[in-house]
Amino acid sequence: MIAHLSGELASTGDRWVVIDIGGVGYRVQVTEPTMQDLVATEGRVMVHTYMVVRDDDIQLYGFSHPRERELFTILIGVTGIGPQTAMNILSRISFEDFAIAILSDDEKVLTRIPGIGPKSAKRLILELKDKMKKCAATLPGGRSRVEACDAVSALVSLGFSEREAEEAVNAVIADLPAPTVAGPDPGLSHPPAGATMTKRITSPATLPEEVDDATIRPARFDEFVGQPQVKETLAIAIAAAKKRGESLDHILFSGPPGLGKTTLARIIAREMGVAIRTTTGPVLDRPGDLAAQLTALNRGDVLFIDEIHRLNPVVEEILYPAMEDSCIDVMIGEGPGARSVQLPLEEFTLVGATTKVGLLGSPLRDRFGFIFRLNLYEVGDLAAIVQRSAGIMQTPITPEGALEIAKRSRGTPRIANRLLRRVRDFALVRGDGSIDGETADLALTMLGIDRLGLDDLDRRILSVIAYDFGGGPVGVKTIAISVGEEVRTVEEVYEPYLIQIGFIKRTPQGRETTAAAEEHIRTTPRE
Repeated sequence: MIAHLSGELASTGDRWVVIDIGGVGYRVQVTEPTMQDLVATEGRVMVHTYMVVRDDDIQLYGFSHPRERELFTILIGVTGIGPQTAMNILSRISFEDFAIAILSDDEKVLTRIPGIGPKSAKRLILELKDKMKKCAATLPGGRSRVEACDAVSALVSLGFSEREAEEAVNAVIADLPAPTVAGPDPGLSHPPAGATMTKRITSPATLPEEVDDATIRPARFDEFVGQPQVKETLAIAIAAAKKRGESLDHILFSGPPGLGKTTLARIIAREMGVAIRTTTGPVLDRPGDLAAQLTALNRGDVLFIDEIHRLNPVVEEILYPAMEDSCIDVMIGEGPGARSVQLPLEEFTLVGATTKVGLLGSPLRDRFGFIFRLNLYEVGDLAAIVQRSAGIMQTPITPEGALEIAKRSRGTPRIANRLLRRVRDFALVRGDGSIDGETADLALTMLGIDRLGLDDLDRRILSVIAYDFGGGPVGVKTIAISVGEEVRTVEEVYEPYLIQIGFIKRTPQGRETTAAAEEHIRTTPRE
């Protein structure tokens, strides 16, 4: 085997040269870059060679750099790639660019080379990806190129488009003095979504002005009224976790909206002395959105996901290893060469909130260490909440006034605080600014809210069933058409409370009103 030749450049041809060594001329096939180097060299020249011996021929192939020769030997080991095709590749593309094309699955770059078609390009990528990673890592800056390609592949597997992935990785490489594989940008996450249901004063959904009412929201357990068993269990769990120096176990809150699930999540973070990041299930559209939230967490932080039952199933699967092993499993590459890589995360506490726990799959539900069901509040607890909120608002209120508001709040603190604001406005304009039982009754009656907390549409639903359909049964679609609302709104916003207070029954044939409902609407004029 001839490893290299050193002598005088005797002559040149179409991608070949003759090197004279002691009066003997050696004809050597060379690449275009090697030809340019040899012609530009004065005096003696040297090429690194590779000899191919066949039954009817012996050929020498020469290269300016050992790296070229190394790639040549790798290329001719690929099925269907002969020496001439390998020389074509080396003549048209540098080692670095070839490695990047292989690592990034860039078939377009490869098919521009004469003699390389789509099938050959696929074969090169399939057979050479692992070898190129090892070779590219030894180049100056090569490790960063390998990692950049892996980062792009990982982001694509997390749901980002190839263009988004490349732009994100390029931005990281440009900003950092030492290129690294960067986690998804937390800026890609989305803010919590507002309410999508009908905005009405007795709706348990959050209105825009109530998204973050920091003045009324309790900040500690001793300020949080109601749910005593939940508070006591959480207080013990938090104290134990702090003594052990560990993160709190994952927590799931379920129950109707407006009962304090978000507030409890914030209190948990405050009591643990950590930060909290909040998001909602519907906005985590792709795995990368959730990965962005997870990688931004510090040790012990709380990630709160509202409406967790609405997570995309593909996104939900990212949570499984994150909750159990504090890592994310990411697939890099495709086909036989694909591999799974674990990205480590800091230990964290996931707090999920749902109004429909039955829609959560068992794999996710079983990973929560605590599952709490929040129940509707008693009137006494709601009255205490109203008095506390009125004190913060600096609004004078009597126990009778607080009780009147509490009785019409549908067992929900969020509605109680909303009604308090409206009654406060009424008292300020029509009275002296203070709230007593009579003022609260007048204000709420003016707003169309009766003594059971039912509004106009609640009563219309009851009237349609009782008067128009003789008490039922009648289908919910027919009810929705009759009152001019969407079926989903009737089912999810109005119907649950009417069922809870015993005014509506669900049967296989449809909805029916009860005797209690008919007695209630008998004194209400039909609309």
